[in-house]
Amino acid sequence: MASPFTRRRSARPSKRQGCTSNLRDVGGIHGICTHLPNGDVVYSVVVVLLARVNGGRLALSEETEDLRWYALDALPQLLFEPHLAMLADLATGRRATWV
Repeated sequence: MASPFTRRRSARPSKRQGCTSNLRDVGGIHGICTHLPNGDVVYSVVVVLLARVNGGRLALSEETEDLRWYALDALPQLLFEPHLAMLADLATGRRATWV
């Protein structure tokens, strides 16, 4: 089985929400277990994709109120705690696969 971190060049750019981009790599696969105040437990898997925007612009959808680009060292404070580890891995170039 091929590694999820094998770099593949796509011949076709992808298009989503008004931007066109080329997938460059997989930055990590993260498993997150969150315990909610009501006692529920939520499990999620986050796949971090690294892409380079090569055209278009950000566009809102029916599911978004606001959409902006941020530098890694200038992110807003409204982040979920599990995302902090993902961002630290991304900033240091670490390939993360954890549960």
